[in-house]
Amino acid sequence: MKEQIKEFNKLVEENNLDLQLVGSNPLLYTKKRWIYYNIHKRWKCNRVI
Repeated sequence: MKEQIKEFNKLVEENNLDLQLVGSNPLLYTKKRWIYYNIHKRWKCNRVI
């Protein structure tokens, strides 16, 4: 879990993103929406609706 948080914080820092936590899944809202999938242990980027 600590590695996930480090990866998440690094992504926020590098991209200067606004952060919103929704449940256990961090959602980052910028021009694109980044969602961390705990199952896949990696980030995926989706278009903002």
